[in-house]
Amino acid sequence: MHGEVYEGEWKNNKANGYRVLIWGPNDSYEGGWKDFRKHGQGIDHFPNGDVYDGAFIEGLPEGKGTYIWTNKAIYTGDFWQAMKHGRGLWRQDKDDPESNRYDGEYKYDRRCGKGVFKWKNGDFYEGEFKDDEQHGFGKMVWHQE
Repeated sequence: MHGEVYEGEWKNNKANGYRVLIWGPNDSYEGGWKDFRKHGQGIDHFPNGDVYDGAFIEGLPEGKGTYIWTNKAIYTGDFWQAMKHGRGLWRQDKDDPESNRYDGEYKYDRRCGKGVFKWKNGDFYEGEFKDDEQHGFGKMVWHQE
C-alpha cells in the first residue's frame, strides 16, 4: 500500500467498522468494513468518476444500491456479486426523468425476465427479456404525435 490512507477501527490487524479508505484522487471508499473488506453500507468513488452507493458483502456490491456512471446513466436496485441482479430501474440520464429507461428484472447484469423499456420519444415495450433483448411474450407500443 503506497500513498493509501485508512482511518478507522482495527480488529485482529484488519480494518473493521465504519471509516474511510483513500487510494488516491477521486478513488475512495467510505463505509462499513469487515476483515479489511467493504461490508455493510458504503459509498465507493472510482478513479473514472463512477460512484456506487449501497450495500456490500465481502468486498462486493450486494443487496440494494445505486450505481451512477460518468456518462450520467443510473441504476437503482438489486445487486449480487457486483452485478445487476434482481429488480431494478436503469435510466440513460440521471438528470432527465424522461430519458430511455428500463424498469424490471435483471439476471447476471443483463435484462432478463419481465420488464418495461420506455424510450424518450414515448415508445415502449412491456414484456419478457432475455440476455438484454426483447424475448418471449411482450407488447410494443409506438408513440404517435
